[in-house]
Amino acid sequence: DLTVLTHDEAKAALRQCGRTVRLTVQRGRGPMPEAELYDFEVIELGKKPSRGFGFSIVGRTRDEGVLVSDIIRGGAAEGDGRLQPGDRLLELNGCNVRLLPHVEVATRLKAAQGRISMLVGRLKHVSAASRAKRRPGF
Repeated sequence: DLTVLTHDEAKAALRQCGRTVRLTVQRGRGPMPEAELYDFEVIELGKKPSRGFGFSIVGRTRDEGVLVSDIIRGGAAEGDGRLQPGDRLLELNGCNVRLLPHVEVATRLKAAQGRISMLVGRLKHVSAASRAKRRPGF
């Protein structure tokens, strides 16, 4: 059962299977509720003059939503330390951006002045792996 594994653990398990792999794929469950997919975090960042908030975004090609693609070295996001590549932007200053196209979210980020409050969702398996890496002795 790969559903309980992290992405890296699932890749390692599949690599150990040999040349031929038989997979059973479950479909038809419908979309999972956000609370089952994501750990949520509110992150507030201040905009640095001529540097923005210190992260880049990318639109998802086969699904709705905008993801953090990169954390810019020396920027506000790196200094804060909580935002990570792969985080999904869900709200900006309390406004739902879940279904907005990339260009609209980018426009809102560029137009924002001062501080911005973001609700982000981090896939649960990514959050667990990130926490495990930060534990001393592991």
